[in-house]
Amino acid sequence: MIDLYSAISDSAGKERANKLVLSAIHEAFHKPNKMTKLGHNTDELIMALFELKLLGELLFESSRGSSHEEREQILSQSFLYARNNGINLLEDPHFAVWIKDNSGRLNQDIDSSRYSNYWGRPPEDYIAMIEAGFISGDSDPAHICKRYYNIKRNYCNPFDSELIKSIASRKPELLIKLVEDVDFVKNVSYSFRSIIYTGLISFGKLSKKAARKIRSDSSEEASDSGVRAIATNLHKFPNAAEILSQVMDTKHFSSAKYLAENVPKEYLPFMAVCQDQRVREIVVNRMHGVSNV
Repeated sequence: MIDLYSAISDSAGKERANKLVLSAIHEAFHKPNKMTKLGHNTDELIMALFELKLLGELLFESSRGSSHEEREQILSQSFLYARNNGINLLEDPHFAVWIKDNSGRLNQDIDSSRYSNYWGRPPEDYIAMIEAGFISGDSDPAHICKRYYNIKRNYCNPFDSELIKSIASRKPELLIKLVEDVDFVKNVSYSFRSIIYTGLISFGKLSKKAARKIRSDSSEEASDSGVRAIATNLHKFPNAAEILSQVMDTKHFSSAKYLAENVPKEYLPFMAVCQDQRVREIVVNRMHGVSNV
């Protein structure tokens, strides 16, 4: 892709090359399977763009030809990719300037509760804005956790979810402490409990006590989101068996059924304590290689 960019720049001009590469980057972030089918390794492409400091240049100096919405989407996905792959964006002068210029937006939006209503829709670059606040140090994860502790509304939006994930990636102990608090279920709405559970679990961060709180959550929806997330992200936990054992005796049927159908077979003996006959049948059939269809 980098060689292609150089070739197009030489033959058709840099602006044309920038437009084509930005479109390819947009596809790589949002339709990676399509790019793979076309023979492109999306991870290698994106990593090379970061390493060559070309992505920042394309986004902040040479973005003519791409729509404002597309540019903001690429910007957010770039910050997300950098966070998940340990890339220090402050080492790229283009990203460093953007971070400095936008470091205060997160605090402003949280303080104003800008996206707190049901219809509140954050801008396309909201992930970049969240990351900039934390990367710059202008936003304090502990302060934000305290604000979220007493949220009562039973709906959340992508901004809320991504904010929790960003904290979970940096300071998971803050969220684990919230979950373990004796008044967590009473003080935090079920929708926010759900995104806190899934945010932590997506990074393989959870204590046995917190897992037990997920299993015992009075909200079937919140508990189910956490239990399913544990089963899906089991490979991320160094103590997978210990974490899974804390939720296998869940009283929520949908969660128990999901576990019985999806956890690796070596963990199925944990479900011997399940009280539901239908779930036990699934477990027995799987243990004996019988289809449950």
